[in-house]
Amino acid sequence: MIKLRNALLILGSLLFVFGCGPLLLYILGERIGMVSRGANPVGAGLLFYFSTLPATGCLLVGALLWLWTWVRGRRDDKR
Repeated sequence: MIKLRNALLILGSLLFVFGCGPLLLYILGERIGMVSRGANPVGAGLLFYFSTLPATGCLLVGALLWLWTWVRGRRDDKR
């Protein structure tokens, strides 16, 4: 089991979920008929727009840091 101790991975995941979630819920609600067609989800769209880039950056940097510590740990185990 992989333990997530990297704060940037956790932060990036939370930003992605809470940034994309409202817009995806709106799209799902529109598809199943809970939301009227033609409504304008400006707030959800702006939240998605402004949270996607920081979330992607945090996830990328966090994954690189996790990979670096994992490789360094494996290298130290072989010595």
